[in-house]
Amino acid sequence: MTLREAAREELKKLPFEKAEVSREVVQEYRKAMAENQSKYLLEARRKASKAAEMSRQIVLA
Repeated sequence: MTLREAAREELKKLPFEKAEVSREVVQEYRKAMAENQSKYLLEARRKASKAAEMSRQIVLA
């Protein structure tokens, strides 16, 4: 799995309409896709994972 695919999979898990942090992640991901640089994709994936975990904790709370 490439970084791009991994980041895309992480973003699919996020409830974008419910979490403000997710909008920032989407913007960074789009920037990464536009620039197609693995450094940005890796950072976007890391933030997407973190945001997904935060969203899960909010839902469970």
